[in-house]
Parts: sequence; C-alpha cells; structure tokens
Amino acid sequence: MDKAMQSFTKACDGNFRNGCFNLSVVYLTGCQGIDKDMVKALEYSVKSCKLGHSWGCINASRIYSQGDGVEVDLKKAQEFKKLAKECDGKG
Repeated sequence: MDKAMQSFTKACDGNFRNGCFNLSVVYLTGCQGIDKDMVKALEYSVKSCKLGHSWGCINASRIYSQGDGVEVDLKKAQEFKKLAKECDGKG
C-alpha cells in the first residue's frame, strides 16, 4: 500500500485529479493499514473536485451533508452537488 499511496500522493501533488480522488477513497474507507480519516478524505475529495473529478464532488457533498468527520454544512453540500453536475462526464 505504501507504493500506491506514494503514487497517489505524487499524482495529486501534480494536480492529477485521479490521484487526489484515489487518496480520498483510501481515507474515506480506510484500508490495508491506512486508518479511516474523514478530514483527509474531505481534503482530497475537495481537491479532486476542483480539478474536475465529479465523484470527488459527490463525496465532498456527502461528507458535508452527513457531517461525517466535519460539521454538517448543507450549503457546502449543495455547492459540491452542483459542481458534481457541472463536471459530470469529465471525471
């Protein structure tokens, strides 16, 4: 998992949306020795969304709407839901 995390991080640092999204999923679910971390999941979901990954937007919207690891913020949830629709088909 270390090599995958290094690859995802390098890709995300280079503004490759899939790398950021993959990091968000790892932290969203936790796997193979990586603890679930909703703050990091949100951080990488937002970054992937801003880079045009629709599922990153959807995950950010869900995290904000459910208050999973952050305070519920329905306004932000709606903003990310709107962004998901705008980049649908691009990510």
